[in-house]
Amino acid sequence: MNTNTNHYKERVRNYIINNINPIESNNTDKKKLVYVLHNFDVEYNHQNMKKRIPNLQSRLAEYLNGSPHPMSLPLYFYDMIEDAKQIHNAEVLTEKETQVICDNFYNHIALHVIKYAEKLEIKLTNLY
Repeated sequence: MNTNTNHYKERVRNYIINNINPIESNNTDKKKLVYVLHNFDVEYNHQNMKKRIPNLQSRLAEYLNGSPHPMSLPLYFYDMIEDAKQIHNAEVLTEKETQVICDNFYNHIALHVIKYAEKLEIKLTNLY
């Protein structure tokens, strides 16, 4: 599975944006990501969490792993695997690929949320 192609990155971005539950339906990608990151900051990103989990990506992954949050992400391994097949444009995944996906699903989504936010020039300094 090649995850560094522009085509793959675009599919992950679309997956993220399509799974954000915004208050308004006509929001841009930037507004949707700001909405998610704002909720993360207010609900989870407290000083004690910053001390407990110093890495922003790891904190965001922990937040996305919990519920509720403004994204509709799968909770069960089967759903994670099915979504990963869609994102990777694959019919079948090996046992090893399936295990990697299940172990790293939220961390991978968090990574791409941060990367896309940086690409859209969303200020992240207050989250660190």
